[in-house]
Amino acid sequence: MIPDVQPGQALGRYLALEQVGSGGQGVVIAAYDPQLDRKVALKLLRGVGSLKVPASEVRLRLLREAQAMARLSHPNVIAVHDVGTFGEQVFLAMELVDGVTLHDWRALRERSWREILDLYLQAGQGLAAAHAAGLVHRDFKPENVVVGKDGRARVTDFGLARLQDAAETLAPHEWLPDPVPVSTDSFPSGVLGVQLTGAGVVKGTPAYMAPEQFRGAAADARSDQFSFCAALYFALYGQWAYDPDSLRVAALLAPRPDGPTQSGPTEAAGLFTQTDGNGPKPAMEPALREPPRAGGVPRGVRRAVMRGLSLDPAKRHPSMDTLLGELARSASRARRLWVAASAALVVAAVAGLGALKISQARALCSGGEAMMAGVWDAPVAGKMERAFFASRLPYAPSAAQAVRLVLDEYARRWVDLHREACAATRLRGEQSEALMQRRMVCLEQRRRDLAALTRVLADADAKAVEKAVDAVQALPSLAPCSSADALSARPPPPEDLAARLRIDALGERLSEVKALAAAGKFRPALAGAQDLAPEAQRTGYTPLIAEVLYQLGWLQSLNGDARNAEASLLRASGFAEEARDDFLRAQIGTQLAYVMGTELLRGELALEWADLTASVVRRAGGDPELESDLESARGSVALAQKDLSLARMSFERALALIAPGGSDHPKRALLLASLGRTHALQNDARGAVALLEESLQVTERTEGPGHPDLAYPHYDMGQLYTELRELDRARAHAEQAREIWEASLGPDHPLVGSALENLGTAYQQWGRYGEALAAFHRALEIRQRAQGEDHVHLVYSLDGIGQTLLLSGKAAEAIPFLERALPLWRDDLPAQGETGFALARAVWAGKHDAAWARGLAEAARDAYARSGQAQQAKRIESWLATLGR
Repeated sequence: MIPDVQPGQALGRYLALEQVGSGGQGVVIAAYDPQLDRKVALKLLRGVGSLKVPASEVRLRLLREAQAMARLSHPNVIAVHDVGTFGEQVFLAMELVDGVTLHDWRALRERSWREILDLYLQAGQGLAAAHAAGLVHRDFKPENVVVGKDGRARVTDFGLARLQDAAETLAPHEWLPDPVPVSTDSFPSGVLGVQLTGAGVVKGTPAYMAPEQFRGAAADARSDQFSFCAALYFALYGQWAYDPDSLRVAALLAPRPDGPTQSGPTEAAGLFTQTDGNGPKPAMEPALREPPRAGGVPRGVRRAVMRGLSLDPAKRHPSMDTLLGELARSASRARRLWVAASAALVVAAVAGLGALKISQARALCSGGEAMMAGVWDAPVAGKMERAFFASRLPYAPSAAQAVRLVLDEYARRWVDLHREACAATRLRGEQSEALMQRRMVCLEQRRRDLAALTRVLADADAKAVEKAVDAVQALPSLAPCSSADALSARPPPPEDLAARLRIDALGERLSEVKALAAAGKFRPALAGAQDLAPEAQRTGYTPLIAEVLYQLGWLQSLNGDARNAEASLLRASGFAEEARDDFLRAQIGTQLAYVMGTELLRGELALEWADLTASVVRRAGGDPELESDLESARGSVALAQKDLSLARMSFERALALIAPGGSDHPKRALLLASLGRTHALQNDARGAVALLEESLQVTERTEGPGHPDLAYPHYDMGQLYTELRELDRARAHAEQAREIWEASLGPDHPLVGSALENLGTAYQQWGRYGEALAAFHRALEIRQRAQGEDHVHLVYSLDGIGQTLLLSGKAAEAIPFLERALPLWRDDLPAQGETGFALARAVWAGKHDAAWARGLAEAARDAYARSGQAQQAKRIESWLATLGR
């Protein structure tokens, strides 16, 4: 029996949420993984404690399922994450898919043969991947395929899978150790190769089982092929290919490879006759029912399915790949004929439009609204708002309102473009059918990205709420979907249906990666992009490869891996050039310039790359947001090079492009802050404060009061007002930054330490040394806990404490703090000069050690001189002249 699991109960490292499924093999529980911040599905098998099946066998069966599925990394196979224990129960942690079984999907409404075949081809790809890994499913059926809301089919329940070359000769349970320890560390590593079912024991679901499985013979990939075709036959035609009972009886009565034919009560029923002394034979071979001709299923599809249902495994297709290829080719041929016939009908319809009413003509292209259902509509918006409010963050209501406004406009624009793409061809005849299809493909990609993001927002946690406004602003532009030149230049998707389905499936996963990144979940997004990259490259489809590599490079940069980011982005640029996608090339070039110039500090090369990208932006149509992003990157590179004039000019250009007339935009707040820091470095503190004040106001309007992004301008303004010696304002802004970071990030986050250091500096300038020391000491404690005893950023607290003690007349106490701070400045020569000179004065005042003090002061003087600060070097020289007098 499976023990009751209550919501909130711990199962290993997971927290149970609710039971989401139950079947003959076990139950499935939705759970939360706090370590990786994601929901998972936990599967617990039935049978532990049963008199029929030893507990050890059930536990090993589950482990074997985990090993089978863990061998596979494929979009059409449920991903397995982990195996764990709960009491005497072993559970499997899997990907949690929001969807229905393939059986229930078909029952929801009437499905066309194309819809059915498309999903079965996906499921077949999962089976083919299992076979390539040396695995046999042995229980393929529609109930063991999950169809997610993303439209992707995933094969699951590999509980009966085993290695194809596993031995088939052991007696039931003969191999089982007694007892089997519950600890998964003690499970045999090769359990996949061990037979759980004894020789001659039937396992599987009768309606879909191959005849060799009824006989208890070894099941191989051809057995899965039979089950697949049996399920597809029923889905297409609404009837069984064979009567399951007659198939079972015939299989059992057939000669066995390892012994005599079975006999028994069925003889009296007249189901077989005696023949020439070779044992009982079926009275007739089970008949494969001829499928009905209605429904439009192509003859090629019917022939391929019928061959897969051959009673003799040798007469089936050589492999699942062969079967899938034949199905896809037959469907593709039928689709081309259908498109040609549709085109003829469209020509006739357009010719007769004069007889139609205007409303009827418009109705022909009015499907866009329906396609937003479940993607962005009132129910999805309501769920999103409830998730935001449940976070209890102070800025959640403002963020929800801002997100809704942006997504309402994005969805409205999408519907308009969808209608226009259709009307240009179907109503006005201005555009070819091929161009309309390319526009529709582009729009479908954008719809998919929108759907992935709204799924994340509808289930938003605090981090997703924090990033939500930026996330919706970062949705891919719809502009390229209207560019006939750009769309015509891109290579078309492959004609082969299976290849297109593979590309579509990878595109769905890419949308999920982008949604995770937009919600601030950078590590899982990076892992997803890393998994996608080799799969995308195997397709050979350059537009997909370029976009996947771009996302990978951007995420590597966000995760601090600048060198690999550069390599990924350079490769992405090459593929984008091959795909003739100027819009994507511009995005890649902008990110490359930023990584090269600000993270790898190759400023000249970065600026050359920015100049090259500028020509690509112009060729892409001069999109203002693309131009603004490029100018912002150029400004950041110039700032890193200390070229303040170029930085200021670039940030000003970027601002004018993104927010003409001073309109609100989240990027405007960031640009104002960057421009403010540039003014501060140009010693224009008043101008910097004005820009930061404006940045603060824009951020509060676009993100909401209390948003963590507000802390940054508050922090910068605290520093600037300290420099201006307006200490009341400096303290107020430093306190505001601390409060925001503490509320959003917790009291022990290093940024809270930064705010306290800012506050301590203001108190120090004020001469309020006790309050300054309290702030610096608390900051030091936070940094040491969060970053370790030797982290470079401890220098700000250590230097602050040392300088404050020195100013307050406690020179001897200042020495150990200044000694720890000095080597942490590393290549910052002016800082070395300032701290070194403070230490020299503390040593002389607190220890009266003239030689030690002189050595420190001379090193400080030299550091100032090398950095070009001659006046500071002269000040130390004057002090040295008085030393020892």
